[in-house]
Amino acid sequence: MDKKADQRVLVDLLRRSCTDGADRKGWDAADFLHEYGSARAALVHAALFMPRFIKIEGEVFFEDLGVRPQGGLDDWAERVRQLKAQSPEALALFVNSCNWLELPYLFRGSSGTEQAYRLLAHLLAEAWSTRLRSLFPDRTFRVRVIEAEETGSVTGIGFEKST
Repeated sequence: MDKKADQRVLVDLLRRSCTDGADRKGWDAADFLHEYGSARAALVHAALFMPRFIKIEGEVFFEDLGVRPQGGLDDWAERVRQLKAQSPEALALFVNSCNWLELPYLFRGSSGTEQAYRLLAHLLAEAWSTRLRSLFPDRTFRVRVIEAEETGSVTGIGFEKST
């Protein structure tokens, strides 16, 4: 998606989400932020736009989002060690399976449209790419939007180490 199209889609989605009948023609994203945003809402969403990451046995995982280790980080470290010994492919499959999200399931009672989730995924991809580059400058990651056809149900987003 190009930046101008992203902004048009964003403003259109925001305009359609307002049901009080007020005229919002000519509004841009900043107008909606000023009228409806709050510091609390921004902080709630900070975990999504700036997720924390953790290194386990040299592999990068979400710290707060996505799959959580049932047996704790020690179990994951052991699993990573086992898979490293098994094969690079098995390790990559495991790590990648832990580092993706289906967006609608992050929000309780969410009523977003597929168009809204796709736009959100593209915005997150840009933010996550920048964050991963900043936190791990010696590594290269591929952040990608995962379309509903690939997940089997809804739009997702994930990251993986580039080779």
